[in-house]
Amino acid sequence: MSALSDQLVTFAILAYLVAMISHAIEFALGNARARVQVAAARPARELVGAGVG
Repeated sequence: MSALSDQLVTFAILAYLVAMISHAIEFALGNARARVQVAAARPARELVGAGVG
């Protein structure tokens, strides 16, 4: 029974490690994609004459 417990703890640690690495990769790549989409959706700047009569 203790051997099974040790194996399950090891499996849980490995599962958390894989999840943490996957989350870090998703965070790094997801932000890069979001920045490109936001930059593409932003309209070009335009000069405006404020207060010119």
